[in-house]
Amino acid sequence: MTSPLLPELVTEGDSLDESLENVKDAFKAVMELYQELGRSLPENIRIGVVV
Repeated sequence: MTSPLLPELVTEGDSLDESLENVKDAFKAVMELYQELGRSLPENIRIGVVV
């Protein structure tokens, strides 16, 4: 899986459920990277709960 809004976010899984779980971890890593670099997330990023 990739994100057009966050090109640094790249992940995969053996199933859809595993991929979605991996997205959560990858997003956390991207957030940490942006914070370390002093960058803000794009304005159109919404942080919410994935069901």
